[in-house]
Amino acid sequence: MRAATAAYVAGLLDGDGAIQAKQIMRRRRAYWCISVNISSCIPRYLRDLRREVVLGKLTAWQPKDGRRIAARWSFHGDHALRLLKALLPHLRLKKRQAAAAIRFLTASKKRKTRTMSTPLIKARANAVACIIRGNDKTRKQARPTKKRGIR
Repeated sequence: MRAATAAYVAGLLDGDGAIQAKQIMRRRRAYWCISVNISSCIPRYLRDLRREVVLGKLTAWQPKDGRRIAARWSFHGDHALRLLKALLPHLRLKKRQAAAAIRFLTASKKRKTRTMSTPLIKARANAVACIIRGNDKTRKQARPTKKRGIR
């Protein structure tokens, strides 16, 4: 991926994207999945970028209430890992989340499993989920401010 394309996609991910950690149950086992999504109301832009990047899955749909067509560009597993590694130097707002997702995906790839039975994967998954949700334990929690009435 060219540097200009990586910077453009990183801007889209910072503005209209999401990095998510999801827990999926299959055959009585819990698995963690990292997904990266970029949404847009103009599918043509995402379609052109997907041709250049050649990763992920592009889906478009028409909402039932008659609004504009919406599109989502999704990345899972190895595609998410490759994308996040390419975009990491260009990200600004989601850099910490991307780094945590990369750490989790590389650790689970080395173990060749993403099940919760592996203690390392379980610890990494919980850390990634906390970071992605925004309640990082190492960061000080903001105190709620008192609401003041109008004087």
